[in-house]
Amino acid sequence: MVAWAKRVLTGVIVLPVLYLAFKTKLVQIPFFTIMYYQCQKEYLNILKNMLRILFAKKMETHKILEQYVDSVFKSKLQHLPSFIGMVILFIYDFDRIQFLLMILFLNIFFIVIFRILQYLKITNKILKEEEKLVQKLEKDQKQQTGKIKNDLMEGIEYEQNFQHQAFLIQFFIVSGELLCNVFFIFPFSYPLVFLNIENGPFFIILWLAIAFQSDNGALIVGKNKFCELISPSKTIEGVFGAVFVSTLSSLLIGLLQYQFYFIPQIPLIQFVIIGFFGGFFAVLGDFVESFIKRVAQVKDSGNFFPGHGGMMDRLDSLGFCAPFVFLYAHFVLHEI
Repeated sequence: MVAWAKRVLTGVIVLPVLYLAFKTKLVQIPFFTIMYYQCQKEYLNILKNMLRILFAKKMETHKILEQYVDSVFKSKLQHLPSFIGMVILFIYDFDRIQFLLMILFLNIFFIVIFRILQYLKITNKILKEEEKLVQKLEKDQKQQTGKIKNDLMEGIEYEQNFQHQAFLIQFFIVSGELLCNVFFIFPFSYPLVFLNIENGPFFIILWLAIAFQSDNGALIVGKNKFCELISPSKTIEGVFGAVFVSTLSSLLIGLLQYQFYFIPQIPLIQFVIIGFFGGFFAVLGDFVESFIKRVAQVKDSGNFFPGHGGMMDRLDSLGFCAPFVFLYAHFVLHEI
């Protein structure tokens, strides 16, 4: 089956599933639990690869730093901040904009506090182990000289720098997690917030159609590479194809407003605007994720979908497209 046919078939299957996930409370909880967890898991693996690339030489000579990185990413509580934000998302009901800001703030707050506490705990544990080693070397130094003396001096000198390097690593992780929440997790709060208000379900359908059709349009084969350093497979023709197909899809949905009562009566030019800029942001999301993967030197964010990559690979376009579609509908069209 060709790539285009696979995409269309996937869209036919996934669109109803996603809409059901947003529409039904019983489906929302397990669906978004899996989505939030998997996205963060994949992103943390990407961050770990980045750190191993950045600190490769230091990790080779100083195993204590590698031990710290492994300890940070082995923590079973590292998904707790996003999970707490998700639980609040389902339990409480606030004013739409206040709610979105609250979720974003709480996620940032929990991530920062958790990573600071984690830094203190792991650093203290490793330093205590290192201190015992230094004490042992001091004891052995009384009987021997040479290599042990050099090891002792290196151990003391590196211990002084370790806390600063561990803090830099933790700061890098916090920055990466905030980026993940803002770009790949937080945007999915928009459809959940607008779901139960008038015209909300329609704009969810429009958003999903624009994002998926943008991916389909990007499959147009072209010869002129676009940002080859970031994404070798992307072409200029593919970018224009993505925006064109998403714009056309939005316009076709707009033309159906005269046949279906649930489609709000909006000027067709507005459907063109939503489709055009929605497609643009969908393409941008794809490029941002490609850039992140290129930095981490990985092809896919994961293998959650065999043959299609990870969860982030499938949600990058949706995540970037969502804020524009829903904020435009709210502030410009005043439809939700």
